[in-house]
Order: sequence, then structure tokens, then C-alpha cells
Amino acid sequence: MFKKGGIAWIVWNILFAALFMTLGIVTCVNSGNSDFQNVVILIAGIIVIVDASLRLLTLALTIIASKAEKEISTQVARAAASSSELAIGILLILVSQGQSADLVVLFQYLAYFIGILLITLGAVAVLFSVVFLIRKVSTMGAKIGGIIIGALLVTGGILVLVYANQEAMLQIFFVLFGILLILIAVAMIFGTIGVAIAVRHGAKLAEEANNASADEPNAADPKAIDAVVEEEKAEPSEEKIEPAEDKAEPTEEPEEKKDAE
Repeated sequence: MFKKGGIAWIVWNILFAALFMTLGIVTCVNSGNSDFQNVVILIAGIIVIVDASLRLLTLALTIIASKAEKEISTQVARAAASSSELAIGILLILVSQGQSADLVVLFQYLAYFIGILLITLGAVAVLFSVVFLIRKVSTMGAKIGGIIIGALLVTGGILVLVYANQEAMLQIFFVLFGILLILIAVAMIFGTIGVAIAVRHGAKLAEEANNASADEPNAADPKAIDAVVEEEKAEPSEEKIEPAEDKAEPTEEPEEKKDAE
């Protein structure tokens, strides 16, 4: 029913894209509403907690069912990641129950981290692009693009650090989150259309190949095989069977015996 590229699959993806688009628009419009912010953070916390709990439950069942000691020891990293996710979910729920000022403090430190991260990534991108430019590696467009992207990242990081102590930082975060949801919706729509076109094109090529093969005798068809066999039987054999030579050739009588007679 939900075959990739089918009608049901397309409708399902379009509905999810519409849902993300709606959530993104609503988030951008209500980005300055503290009540809306608390509700969104509460919902996000519940989703994170449910996801982390399911991951931990699956991990526990895997460890119980597994008998290999090496396989069990490799699950420690997954357990730590799931535990961290669970802690983040609980923290989000606690924050959603607090005051708007608490949210400002939380996102203030988050903004510090994002600003420093953007500056670091931008500096690294510019450095690599300059090195590629000196060593004449990669294309010129890629190197110039890397420098531009790096400069934009550094500028964005500086702006985030400058405005991190403002209450508007929380609103900016929700605006960016809404824009991200809208971009996800657009990507889902274009991806769905692309997959649907590819599937239809593949089906059309397969149909043309089947029609072309139907015009030629099919070796795998039993009727075609019987027709070929009957045709071979009907053709006379060109090989002639020569009579076998008599191996016992008559021996000539000696001349002396003929004279005596």
C-alpha cells in the first residue's frame, strides 16, 4: 500500500510536509509568545523522553538476548547517548514549567555555545579554503564559496554572541526553528516529487523493454521452444550416410594355381 513512489506514499509524505510547513509558520508567528514557547518546549521534551525511553528499552532487550560479551560491551556508547537524551528531555520539561526568565538564561548559554561554534567553523572553513587556494586543490568556485561561507559563519557567530544577553535571543531561536521546519517541509515536497518522477520513469522504461521483448521470440517461452524443435525436426538432414566398406575383401588366387587348372 505504501510502496515507495506509489499514490499512498506520495499522499503520506505530502501530508507530513504540510504538517511541518504549518508548524513552521505557527512557530515563526508566535515566536514572541512566552506561553507558546513553554508549550513547544514541553512537547519537545515529551517527544525526546519517549524516544530516549524506547531506545533504552530496545538496548536493554538487545543486551539480554545477546550472548556475545564483545557485542554487549559495544552497547555502552549507545546507552550513554540515550541516557543523555533522556536527561535533555527531562530538562526541557522542567524548563517549560518555569518562568520566561529561566528560558532566557537557558537559551543565553545555548547562544554562547552556538556563537562560538559558528565562529570556529567559519574560521576553519576560511583556513581550509585559503590552503586549497595556495596548493591549487579543488575548483576555484569551491574555494571562493568556502571563503564566503566561512566569512558568513564568523559574522553570524559574532552577532549571536553580541545579542546573546538580550531577551530577543529566545524569539530569534524560535524564528530560526520555524524557518528550519519550513525548509524541511519544502525539502520533503521536492524529494517526494523527485522520487515519484524517478519511479514513474523507471516503470515506463520497464514497460517499453517488456513491449520490445514481446515482439521477439522468447527463449524462455515453452511454446517458442516447441516451435523451434518442430522446425528442426522438419528440416531434412544434409549429412549422407555412406555405406560401410566391406572389410573382408576377396583375396586373389595365385597365378600358379590358375595354370594348373
